[in-house]
Amino acid sequence: MFYAKIEMVMQMDYEKIANFIQSNRRKMGLTQEELADLIPIGRGAVSKWERAITIPDPLVLLKLSEIFNVSINEILLGEKINNHNKEELNKITLSLFNSINNSKKRIKILLISILIILFLFFSYYFFNSYKQVKIYTINTNNDYFKIEDALFIYTRNKSYFKIGKLHINNNSVIMTNVGIYYKDQDQKEHLLFSINGDEDIVYVDLNNKIFKKKNLKQILNNMYIRLIYNEVLEKSFKLYLEEDYINKELFNKVNNQNIEFKDLFLMNKEYYINYIKTKLYQNKNNCFYQDQDFKFNYLNNYIELINKEEKWQYDVINNKLLLEKNNKIKECSNNCSNYFYIKLEEALT
Repeated sequence: MFYAKIEMVMQMDYEKIANFIQSNRRKMGLTQEELADLIPIGRGAVSKWERAITIPDPLVLLKLSEIFNVSINEILLGEKINNHNKEELNKITLSLFNSINNSKKRIKILLISILIILFLFFSYYFFNSYKQVKIYTINTNNDYFKIEDALFIYTRNKSYFKIGKLHINNNSVIMTNVGIYYKDQDQKEHLLFSINGDEDIVYVDLNNKIFKKKNLKQILNNMYIRLIYNEVLEKSFKLYLEEDYINKELFNKVNNQNIEFKDLFLMNKEYYINYIKTKLYQNKNNCFYQDQDFKFNYLNNYIELINKEEKWQYDVINNKLLLEKNNKIKECSNNCSNYFYIKLEEALT
């Protein structure tokens, strides 16, 4: 590639170049291996030059010109400069100069193309990822009821709305229906979803058909909860969503504290319990996981892990893990609880 344009002007005489290199090497009393060490390069390359198989590349030509105290043009011509070969030498020099310039241009174009591709890739990634995950906490300012574990999570392709069990301050109230509503720009009321009774509220909006990005702020700022209790009575309360997290860091911060499954389970206990109930319902053996060594059961708000000698019993409500062994029951230590959560993670994955 480098010598393509030179050879368009004149056919290089590889034999002359080979003899020139060999002659200068011998004048200096160097073996092929010693010359190769001075460059440095493999001895086989020197052998190929002197057998007229290949010629040195530009960087090696520069080194050879320093070692032999000759010009690069003289090496390429295969003889010393004199009045008879000046014109031919000028052609080589011009072709060499043009070839180097063209090579530099090609390298420059290649580098610019790579930079453009990288810029487009990172721009696309940035557009599709930056500020595309938002987490909001949900609160309501009233003395009538309290909510727990209330979160709204927005992602580019899916959104999650979750409110845990409602705690009504009046024991005489029997919840009949709970609905989540919002008002649009024209103050028109829209029902997002509703449930009967006082169960946990979990709603997943696939493909953000409701929580569209362009309407997200309007919906979140005008969202409220409506309670129907004792069959006919009704109350409505505004929901306040406060932004808790948004992925606006260009680079993820390193967190040295790894979140273990135990922590994830406790943080999302209601989700996992509902998931376990679903698996248990689908399992005809009344067990949501079983292998040769142990099995999991779920009964009366207890998750049980049972093997041949031991039984772990996790109290879902009081968040307490007990171990029964040799007819003795004790509260689990860290090692014991780690085993339980490891096996529970295996059961749920």
